[in-house]
Amino acid sequence: MNKKFFALLCIVLCVFVFSCGISAADPAPWDGTADTSWYDAEKTSFEIDTPEKLAGLAAIVNGTAEGIEIDSFAGKTITLTADLDLGGVQAPDGSYVALTSKNWTPIGEAFMKPFSGEFNGNGHNIANLYISSTIGRQGLFGFAGGNAKIKNLNIVSGSVTATSESGALLGFSHTSSSVIILNCSNAASVKGTYAVGGLVGALNYNKSYIVNCYNSGTVQATGDGTGGVVGTLACSMANCYNVGSVSNTFSTGRV
Repeated sequence: MNKKFFALLCIVLCVFVFSCGISAADPAPWDGTADTSWYDAEKTSFEIDTPEKLAGLAAIVNGTAEGIEIDSFAGKTITLTADLDLGGVQAPDGSYVALTSKNWTPIGEAFMKPFSGEFNGNGHNIANLYISSTIGRQGLFGFAGGNAKIKNLNIVSGSVTATSESGALLGFSHTSSSVIILNCSNAASVKGTYAVGGLVGALNYNKSYIVNCYNSGTVQATGDGTGGVVGTLACSMANCYNVGSVSNTFSTGRV
């Protein structure tokens, strides 16, 4: 009986020690490159688990991926399967700096090249997003069109500095699109001119909506249209809130 007891105790201890010795490693920072090896034009469902693959998504949507025809991902789904670090580095004063190669290019960087698919963050986090731009409509996603859906994604740190219609998650949605933002959050800081929001800069069509989202990042603007969650809104919003600081030197910002 004692031998069985001690044998069982040893097994339990071994399992305990082994499990305690395992910890989730921090994700490797983005190296500034784009990986499109995961893409197959014939498929409609994809998984992304590295920042390089996410940059590959941007390249494909933006039409800059070598040897791959531009794809808006309309009718297709991308699922994030890991937390990602986009390589921004926080300075002692709280601001973010990054190498030029790690200045994030939005997924859907032009009006005629929007992201139109479904992006499921699967509850994962994106850290150290860094954007410094002299133009507007900036964010992790720049333009969204068609029936685009972005859901279940958390931007937990970083900074976006741009001009108009910019937000950490999405800059701008087409006026004729039915864009859905669902279960997302942002803690990165956002600075711009007008139509600046923590999550979304401008969500423009009455068939679009943003639900179950919140912002805790700082939002600063110099022009009209400023909000903690959305800068300018022409659609529906439900169950959203802001706890971040919102300032506007043009007029009083709204939550």
